[in-house]
Amino acid sequence: MAFPIVAFRLATNGEITWGQETGRQGRLFLLQDTEAEGVGLQSSRPQPGSSACVITTVRYLMWVGEGQNTRSCHCTDGTLCQEVE
Repeated sequence: MAFPIVAFRLATNGEITWGQETGRQGRLFLLQDTEAEGVGLQSSRPQPGSSACVITTVRYLMWVGEGQNTRSCHCTDGTLCQEVE
């Protein structure tokens, strides 16, 4: 039942975000280009054992073109991230 509401909001705003500013966050976004069309899902979460590091994962569902799924880590205090699993 929520699908039409989500689809309408995504079409009008281009993205939907949820979560906390510091901590777990999510973002669903629309890709509209001549060679790439689809949706992307970005999720961020704190790295276990480090409150200053955040792991971000981006996954794509494409109906035109291809999307490169990625995972990265970023620390705000200058420390190095542990290996991202």
